[in-house]
Amino acid sequence: MPQRDNLPGNGAAFQLLPIEPGQKFPDARRPCAFEGPTLLFQEPGELVEVSRVGLHRVGSQTLLDANVVEKPDNPVLYFSNPQWFNRLHAGSQVWLCLLCLLTLAKVSFYIQSQRLPLAHGETIYWDNRIVEGFSMKLKEIAEKLECTLEGNGEVEITGANSLERAGPNELTFLANRRYTPLLKSTRAGAVLLAQDFVAKDFGPMSLPALRCADPYLAFAHALEFFYRPPRPSVGTHPTAVIAPTACIGPNASIGPFVVIEDDVQIGVNAVLHSHVVIYRGAKIGDDFYAHSHAVVREFCQIGDRVILQNGVVIGADGFGFAKQADGSHYKMVQSGVAVIEDDVEVQANSCVDRATVGETRVRRGAKLDNLVQVGHASDVGENSILCAQVGLAGSSHLGKNVLLAGQVGVAGHLTLGDNVIATAQSGIPNDVPANTMVSGYPAMENKVWLKCCAVFNKLPELQKTVRELKATAEKRAERSSS
Repeated sequence: MPQRDNLPGNGAAFQLLPIEPGQKFPDARRPCAFEGPTLLFQEPGELVEVSRVGLHRVGSQTLLDANVVEKPDNPVLYFSNPQWFNRLHAGSQVWLCLLCLLTLAKVSFYIQSQRLPLAHGETIYWDNRIVEGFSMKLKEIAEKLECTLEGNGEVEITGANSLERAGPNELTFLANRRYTPLLKSTRAGAVLLAQDFVAKDFGPMSLPALRCADPYLAFAHALEFFYRPPRPSVGTHPTAVIAPTACIGPNASIGPFVVIEDDVQIGVNAVLHSHVVIYRGAKIGDDFYAHSHAVVREFCQIGDRVILQNGVVIGADGFGFAKQADGSHYKMVQSGVAVIEDDVEVQANSCVDRATVGETRVRRGAKLDNLVQVGHASDVGENSILCAQVGLAGSSHLGKNVLLAGQVGVAGHLTLGDNVIATAQSGIPNDVPANTMVSGYPAMENKVWLKCCAVFNKLPELQKTVRELKATAEKRAERSSS
């Protein structure tokens, strides 16, 4: 069996078992006859307090019930209509509804087998997609998020939303104190709050609350209870073009018109949407997810769990030209590569250029927003954030946990230390030491920039004062000379 962490959606796995008609398990806690195939869960904890299971084939109205048989080590599902499995196709999506004693949990799974009908022992993967109608009690959410519950824990929560949009059965959050007044008007069923949050002049909280250290992070986890993005079915679309020397790991989803060239290596559980192109010799790790029109150029290296949003280009030629005597520009061969480490996400239409020599590197956990340009031979530090329209000229070096807000520009061959923050539209022409916040152009310490802004706003008044003083001085000078 594959390990849990290698499964699509990090879901549980279960298998069809060879059960003869009328066979009984002697170690079952209660007698139960088996007249068809059953499902054995490899993660028994997933079926705690589950009493019945319903299966619903997507696109069909077929609804089946299955009993949970509690073996000592693994629950087993018994299906009364085994012929149902014979109508499934590879990649079919199926809803699995766990009817628990306390609540109704709904998830889904895909049929991963390439050979159907399913044979005994074939593996089915459960990908944890939440379906419409799923709900949790607030006290259950509090337990899962390790929050302190204040108020009614029996409130049924069916989703998560913003303070302005949340309805009576939705969870919301307050992370920015400027939105505190919205607590009076929100229709949310409950709110995530910081442990130390106290709303002045607000009065007692009537809204149930979940107290935690970081409401924004807790909200991010809560969203996953109620929504998982759809995952394409495993398999290769007939219009995809894959070189015979390419090596692609199991459980890959290769969409229409994808092109994978010679000597490409891709790990397990890859998803390549339509029109993704992987050039020759690229090496890509596990759990790679590339949206439509993303491109990975020749010989570039991609780590594990990397996400490329639509239109991303990794490893395009760096902007390298040598000026000739006649004024024209001679293109320099870009012989280096671009390296994207583990857990990096590059969002839509951003580019990470390859180096002229050596490498351009985006280190582990960094996140690049839309329309970001990383110039050749740059190095983006671990867990750094580059917001929309940030531009790094060639050979820029960023330390760990750097945050560049929207439209920040960094001149070439500069070094920004760890934990540097540059506010929006800053222009950085010089090195910036670690643990510094800079603003403006030319970028300066944020506190100095704020003082400069205060002065700038008073320039018309100061100019008027200077003119008046100048006129007064000139009049005094005239009197003195006369």
